[in-house]
Amino acid sequence: MGHLQTQILDEFGVEKVTVSGEEVSKKDNPDDPKRGTFKVTVNGAVVHSKKDGDGHVDSDAKVEKIFNAIQKAME
Repeated sequence: MGHLQTQILDEFGVEKVTVSGEEVSKKDNPDDPKRGTFKVTVNGAVVHSKKDGDGHVDSDAKVEKIFNAIQKAME
């Protein structure tokens, strides 16, 4: 989460965007495919939630989708 969180906050600012999350290691929870959380909110509206169906951010397309959703929510 660290690098993407930094990218988002550098681009949009901490006063408008909230990025939260928690990583849970595979060792601590080996049978849970949804280890950890990652959520991005803008003005109280969720634009990405790993746990609620948006999944792990593992591609440039998913990063772009998050950035586009943030921009749209800020309009």
